[in-house]
Amino acid sequence: MTIACPPRSVRNKAKSASTGTVAEYPPAARLPLDAVSVSDAGAVLVSMLHFSTRPARVAMLGELGIDALSLDLITNDNGRRLVENLRSVSWNGVSAAFAALERTWPNLKNPHRSTVKVTILGAGRVGRHAVEFATKYGDDARNEAFGRIGLPGVEVVTAGRNLTGDAGYLKGRLAITDILIDATARRDPSVPVVPNAWIAVLPEHAVICDLAVDPYLLDASPRIVRGIEGIPQGDLDQWEFAPGDPAWDALPPAIPTGERRTVVSCYSWPGVRPEPCMHVYGSQLAPLLELLVSNGGLDGIRPDGSYFEQALARGSLRHWQDRSGPVAQVGVAGAGSGE
Repeated sequence: MTIACPPRSVRNKAKSASTGTVAEYPPAARLPLDAVSVSDAGAVLVSMLHFSTRPARVAMLGELGIDALSLDLITNDNGRRLVENLRSVSWNGVSAAFAALERTWPNLKNPHRSTVKVTILGAGRVGRHAVEFATKYGDDARNEAFGRIGLPGVEVVTAGRNLTGDAGYLKGRLAITDILIDATARRDPSVPVVPNAWIAVLPEHAVICDLAVDPYLLDASPRIVRGIEGIPQGDLDQWEFAPGDPAWDALPPAIPTGERRTVVSCYSWPGVRPEPCMHVYGSQLAPLLELLVSNGGLDGIRPDGSYFEQALARGSLRHWQDRSGPVAQVGVAGAGSGE
C-alpha cells in the first residue's frame, strides 16, 4: 500500500498499490499521523512534510514506524524541486497583500500619491515571482483597473543576504516601505531577519506579506523563529491579521509582539485558488506516484536507479535520517515556502 497525501492546498488521499483504491479527505484537512495504518508492506506517507522545520513530526513518524516521502524534498540532480507551485505562493500572497493595502491605505487610489514601495526580502524563486506580481499590484485585474484611473506604479526593491544583514540599510528601507514581503531562506532559523522592534519603523498603513511561512518551534535545538519576528501564521481559514487580531496574543509568550502591522500569511498559499493548483500538482505527482506504486513502495526505489527513482529517494525520510548533519535552511528554498 502507498498512502499518498498531496499538499493540503489540493486534497488528501490514501492510495493502495494493491487495489488502486483512493480514500479522500476534505480539502485543507490534516491527516493525523496516528490515524495512518501501516499494516500493509510498503506503506508510505506522501505529503509536504517539511522535515527540516518539523522535528517533532519526524520523531513521531519514527515512533509510529511510518515510511514517509516529503514532496518538498523531491529534487533533481541540481537540487530543483520536482513538486512545487511557488509561482502560486507569490501570486496569491502578493495579491492578498495589495488587497489588504487597499483597506489600510486609503491614499492608494489617489492619482497624486507617490509610487507604491515594495521591499522583498529574499531573491530565490519565490522572491523572483514576487517581483513579477508586485509590479502588477498583485494581479492583472487590479493592475488594469489602477491603470485605467491613472495611478502611479509600483517600485520593487529586492534585498538578498548581503543587504538583509545590514541593519542600517534595512531599517532605512523599512521606513518607506508600503508592503514588506518575506521570501527568505535563512541559514540560521533561530535568528529573525526583522526583529519585532523594527516593525515600528514601517509606516502605519504598511502590510507585511509572509511567503516563507516558517513556524515558531521554541523547543527545538536550535529553536526556530519566524523571519519577521512576532507575526502570526495564517491558513486557508484566515490569512489576514489586523494589528488588533487575537492571533497576535495567541503566540508563544517568549515571542515579542508589541510592534504590529497588518499581516497576510497562509500556510498553504496555492490553496487560495485550489483548482489551478490541483492541475499543477497533479501533473507533477503523476509520474512519481505511478513509479512508487508500481515498485511497491520505497523498498523498491533504488537511490542509484532512474531519474525519478533518485528523486524519490532524495525525498524519503530514510534519506533525511541517513544524511550526516543536514543543514536546515527554512523558508522558500527549504521547508517553508507557504505550500
